[in-house]
Formats: sequence, C-alpha cells, structure tokens
Amino acid sequence: MIETDEGIVTFFYFNNLGFYQVGTDYSEPIGIELILDSLTDWHDRMDSLAETSPYNKKNRKSVYLKAIDKNEETGDYLVTLWKSINTDDGSVFGLRADRAPSDNTIVNADEANEEKVIWGKPAYYWFIPTLNVFASIKFNNTLTDADVLNSYLKDYVQFRSNINGPIIEGKVNKAGEEYEAVHWKGPHGNLWLRIDSRRYTKITKNADLSLIAKDITHFVKKEEIITSAKQPDDWTRYFKGLPFISKRGGDGSRSVSVVVDARPTGKELKAMMETYHQNYGTSKNKKSNLGFRKEGTGSQTYWLDEFIVKSGLTVPITNTSHYSHKTLFSSIKVDRNNLLAQFTVEDVAEKAVVE
Repeated sequence: MIETDEGIVTFFYFNNLGFYQVGTDYSEPIGIELILDSLTDWHDRMDSLAETSPYNKKNRKSVYLKAIDKNEETGDYLVTLWKSINTDDGSVFGLRADRAPSDNTIVNADEANEEKVIWGKPAYYWFIPTLNVFASIKFNNTLTDADVLNSYLKDYVQFRSNINGPIIEGKVNKAGEEYEAVHWKGPHGNLWLRIDSRRYTKITKNADLSLIAKDITHFVKKEEIITSAKQPDDWTRYFKGLPFISKRGGDGSRSVSVVVDARPTGKELKAMMETYHQNYGTSKNKKSNLGFRKEGTGSQTYWLDEFIVKSGLTVPITNTSHYSHKTLFSSIKVDRNNLLAQFTVEDVAEKAVVE
C-alpha cells in the first residue's frame, strides 16, 4: 500500500499586480503569466541553486527558486521556492548551493564538511492563470507564507527581469547604507511595482453577508496576552475571587476571548472581514482570531478563518527533500475540478471575495 500525505491548499488572488503611480489612480497591470514565463526562462539559464536568489537583502533570509514548470494542457504553473532557514532542530533540509537547481540530493550535517549548503524548507505554489488565482500547498515541514512568494516575484521583476524596462538607481539611506531603488517610466511620471495578495473567502456576494449578519448576536475577539508573573496588575484583577484563574507559568502567555453584543449589518460584517484579513488572516497571527456567534446556537463561535477557501491534496510520500512537480501535477490532475469548483470565470471577474 502506498503511503500518502495530505497537503492543505489555500487560495489567493493578487489585489495589486502591476506598476502604480503614487498619489494617482494610474496603473499598468501585469499578467501573472508574463512574469512566470519570464521567470522560467531566467531559471533555465541558472547553473546553480545559489544563483536563483534574485536579490539578497540584509536582515532577510534568502529565497531560491528550486523549480518552475507549466502544464501545457491546463495552463497551470507550479513553483517551488526554497527559503533558507538557520535552525538546529532537524526540521530543515540541506541542498548544495553550487549544484544545479534540479539536483535533489539531500545533505545532512555530517556530509556538509566545507561545502556550501543551503539549509531550508520548500514552499509550493500552484498558479491557475485562467482564473486569476493561485494557491499555496502546505505539507509537514513546508512553508506557505504568501508574503514569501510576493517578495520573491517582486525582487525578480525589479532586479532580474526586463519586463517594461526597469530603471535601477543606487542610493544611500540616512544610516549611510547603500541600496538600489527601482522604478519604471510612465506617461505621467515614474511608476513603482506592487505585488501583494489576499486569501479567497467562501463568502462571495454582499447578499450572503447580509443573510449571515441578520442572525449574529455577538462578536468574539481572541487575543494572546502576556501572563508574566512580573506584572502584578494584569488582566487577572478582573476575576479576583473566581476559581481556576491564575497567572499560569509555562510560555508566559495565554489566550483570552472577549465577547460583545452585536447586531451588525451586512456592510459592518464586510468591514469586520476586511479587518480580519488585514490583521489576523496571516500565518503570523495563529493565536489571534475574530469570530461571531449566532442566535440559537448557544456558545458556538464561528471563527473567520473557517471562511477561508481551503481544500486537501493527497500525494504519495517520497523520501526526498521536496515533492517533484511531476508528482504534484499528477495529484492535482486527479482532483483539479473539485479543487477549483468554488471558482468560476464570472465569480473571478466580479472579484468573488469580501472586498
């Protein structure tokens, strides 16, 4: 029997992808296919994994392009990034920096010797240009942060591509440090590149929001708070005399939920959704959340992360540092229609997200 692993597929859309003029509404969009095709050509010319980091910045771990491939039948792309990570907990893999990006030989600490090894984790991204969406695919010991992808694409377009003729200028900041600034010439002034994305949600229309809002009775906010014993006048003062409330030891923090009466309109619920996706809907806020309770459901809380469009992708387990694109494309092919069933061309055209 073949062992399998299930990846969590989370969908995103680019809310900014193009060149923008500051202080005006003028912009020039870029098609993601143009970027991916250009990136593929550039990647194919690289002789080593180390060369696939488009721009190295201080105080930021380098990210490399392990693989990029297109499925000519569907028009889909797969991208595997390799983010360097310094850790000694055994959760990272080592790849030789001077080998071709296609080399999959895993290096362990004993074998590294004097060789330059990039210790890190893979991050998988699946692009569906026909629907203007993309997805991260999360397995154990992999990364999923869309910001990693956005930063990589931005660095590539600015410093390694010839898309629309970037103009690179050397500058010096107030601390005396040299850096490079990139802009493009527009018909009315200089343009700057923006690439950022947001998660898709299951609620697609304002009518859906209004329908849900009419049954809401409470909003719930969950936050992680510090419970250090060095803070004598902390949140526990509100619960003096009650059992089981103490400044527990451990990691110095605990989760607290605040519940308030609420009768929101559909428009107010939409604003709440926007707040969630801006401030809570990232991998950096796992212990914080926003939610609501509905009339007649007792104390059940509906957390807003439940409204993120997520699906599962089953793949056969392999003893390598990462899954090959051949394996991922094969697994996607089996269930592609179901994975993309929540999207239609009409929905995407109307930006079928909470905006």
